[in-house]
Amino acid sequence: MEPWLRGNWVALQEDLSVQGEVRKVVLPVLYFAYLPCSALCCGAHAGSHLMISFFHVFPTAFTVPAPRYVGSEVKNLALHEAWLLLSFFKRGALWNETERLKHKGNFLTENQILQLLLGICRGLEAIHAKGHAHRDLKPTNILLGDEGQPVLMDLGSMNQACIRVEGSRQALTLQDWAAQWCTISYRALELFSVQSHCVIDERTDVWSLGCVLYAMMFGEGPYDMVFQKGDSVALAVQNQLSIPQSPRHSSALQPLLASMMTVDPQQCPHIPLLLSQLEALQPPASGQHTTQI
Repeated sequence: MEPWLRGNWVALQEDLSVQGEVRKVVLPVLYFAYLPCSALCCGAHAGSHLMISFFHVFPTAFTVPAPRYVGSEVKNLALHEAWLLLSFFKRGALWNETERLKHKGNFLTENQILQLLLGICRGLEAIHAKGHAHRDLKPTNILLGDEGQPVLMDLGSMNQACIRVEGSRQALTLQDWAAQWCTISYRALELFSVQSHCVIDERTDVWSLGCVLYAMMFGEGPYDMVFQKGDSVALAVQNQLSIPQSPRHSSALQPLLASMMTVDPQQCPHIPLLLSQLEALQPPASGQHTTQI
């Protein structure tokens, strides 16, 4: 029996079947296990199982229940540690899906892209409504549910949405923080060289969302290859992004991408505006007819 199953979990040792470590990351260790739902008193039929994951993390845990990003249940085992009970997404992340398609010479369809983009925007809307910003949105941080719905994860870089920078010291501190916590090829351009007196807001997520949209359209992010070649991403993001023409995409999708990737952060749209534009672009539901005038 794993040592982390002791203490408060001792009563479940008869039922919990640990499958072993899934992977080790920088801070936590992730375990994967099966547990009969009856052991959690969730009223499920006998014999059914719930797939769960345990993260061993530092004491401070941030729980944000919402359908569009991963929630967690915190189990305190001791004064100096916490265990999080998380959902397991067997389909993996959006990155896994785009890589799988790319290896076959295929890409996501425009309808799939629009559906995913709408779900991601709704997740960001929920985060922004709480006064926070994700700050590290990328394909590996977007999980796919059983029906393909996107779910945002990895909230370790999340902080307050609106940051007022007053002075060069604060600007340098924020810039150093971004270098550590925001993935370079998806990092908003205003975080590469933070001005001494400025306001950084939640629209940094919109820039990252534009990079995610580009990756869904073309199989890789706009600055992934720049980083892999060892070239300067900080210089590359200062130039207006050149969007390849493709017969796979409608004329409405490219302007939407261009609006997210503007080099003027003040011209970048907020999530509610993007949501309204995306809802207008959604294909009609099955069985629903449109009338041409």
